[in-house]
Amino acid sequence: MEFPKIIFIIIVLIITGYIIWNIKIYKRKKNSKGLIRNMILSILIVGFSWIWFVPVYVGQWGESPVCKFRFQVFVYETHSYSGYGDIQDILIKTRPRKYGMRDFYKKIGGWKEYFGLQKSDYQTYEEYFGKETE
Repeated sequence: MEFPKIIFIIIVLIITGYIIWNIKIYKRKKNSKGLIRNMILSILIVGFSWIWFVPVYVGQWGESPVCKFRFQVFVYETHSYSGYGDIQDILIKTRPRKYGMRDFYKKIGGWKEYFGLQKSDYQTYEEYFGKETE
């Protein structure tokens, strides 16, 4: 497992413990506003952590795979020998060069392509491999 995904799993475990702790406090104090606010905040943190730490494969651009990552769309290659990358690429940089075992070669879309508001020129998984027949 790649180091950045481990960071995401740690964040999820901490948030899960926080939610369980909030539910126990709710049972004692019956403060539903605080519980709802903390649950929404926890869901937002997990969602942002997913976007920031986990690159998601979405299709092909020619022969290269494409992933959505950090509100952008990238062409990347995966190498088992490329190490874990810099700590700056894991936590700080919005456009990393190397992220775990992934080397990002080209940015082919921004936030509009990330959220599907604008079509990019990559083929989705279904377009590239064809739809499965039952």
